[in-house]
Order: sequence, then structure tokens, then C-alpha cells
Amino acid sequence: AIHRSGVLVTDDKKAENLLAARVQIRSTLELIKAWADTASIDGPELRLALSAVYERGYQPPKGHPLKAWWDLTLRDR
Repeated sequence: AIHRSGVLVTDDKKAENLLAARVQIRSTLELIKAWADTASIDGPELRLALSAVYERGYQPPKGHPLKAWWDLTLRDR
């Protein structure tokens, strides 16, 4: 990502702290939210996608800026 001027997607805080000054970083939840917004995904399809991500072990940290969106979307299932 650094050498190709790309974006690094990680949820690892150590990696974020180490690389933040060198590369643009996005989180899993930012990618999912961007996909949902761009493709106009909402309702059951979005809940299904978030549920699948959750079932595979991801849960956003308490301080994540999109945590409320995640909680609200999953709560509506």
C-alpha cells in the first residue's frame, strides 16, 4: 500500500499506529459502510452482511466512529 500509494485496510491498532503517517488507513467497518452507501444497500441485505462479518469474529471496538451505525443496523434484524 505504501509503495503503490494505496489504502491499507486493517483493524489492528499496532499496525495503525505504526503506519498511520505513511499510508492512508481504513477499517473493516469503513469499507462496509462505504459499500452500503455506494451500492444503496440497506435493510435485510445489509443486516445479513453485517451478521456474516460478526459471525466470523469481527466486532468494532467501543470507540469506533461507526459503532452506533453497526449496533443500530444489527439491532433492526
